[in-house]
Amino acid sequence: IASASDYDKYGGLWYYGEPYHQQYLARPGARPYCSAQPQGVALASFDSWAPGALKEKHAPKLSEDFWKKHAPRRGCSVVQEPNDPLPDSDM
Repeated sequence: IASASDYDKYGGLWYYGEPYHQQYLARPGARPYCSAQPQGVALASFDSWAPGALKEKHAPKLSEDFWKKHAPRRGCSVVQEPNDPLPDSDM
């Protein structure tokens, strides 16, 4: 299946995958593997590497405190987290 950004590129054709491919990560008990495999290595602070001309336009939307609390841990930690939305107080 093509990404939404490729919709027009392929003449507006869109084919859905088989039903067993739909929302499989959202099904209870259907998260036996982790495709991301986070390495647990934090990216350097945005201010330390972002070009000055782009800092304002592309500044991070989430604070450093957010990432300290919610960043993926090494390994397959993401699939063991609840699917509940984060509270606004965490944003």
